[in-house]
Amino acid sequence: MQEVYTLQNLEASQKFARDFAADLLAADADSTLLLFRAGMGAGKTTLTRMIAAELGVEGRITSPTFVGLSEYEQPGLYFAHLDLYQVKFSAEDILDLLLGREDSNAKRFVFIEWSENFDEGLLSNLAQREGLRIIECEIDIAEDESRLLKLGIRY
Repeated sequence: MQEVYTLQNLEASQKFARDFAADLLAADADSTLLLFRAGMGAGKTTLTRMIAAELGVEGRITSPTFVGLSEYEQPGLYFAHLDLYQVKFSAEDILDLLLGREDSNAKRFVFIEWSENFDEGLLSNLAQREGLRIIECEIDIAEDESRLLKLGIRY
């Protein structure tokens, strides 16, 4: 099932981020993988910043375009922001991020930009994991510069 949202401006995007983060925090899943599919300038990082702030992530969320991965950890919460445009990650890397190593009670969120470069075999493998929710988010820019957001639970 796919849900479609039209985000006319930053205020609408902020409201979406607030509601979406509340849903993520209330979900039974221990880990959430959010896969962004969108072109340059569509607002992937801006939306990630907004959602992360609503999840309670402390610190400045920066674009991981050149470093590949930005991680934010605090008690009870782990947030990773990846960019697969230029950097490749192994299956083990992604699993480590999703499953964690230390704080087993932490809610874990991994947001991936340019997820079209994500290995489909790995995605199918990850879908087998209990407690993991995989969501796809496609962002298109409309003629009036609003954003059309399509959300769907992949597995």
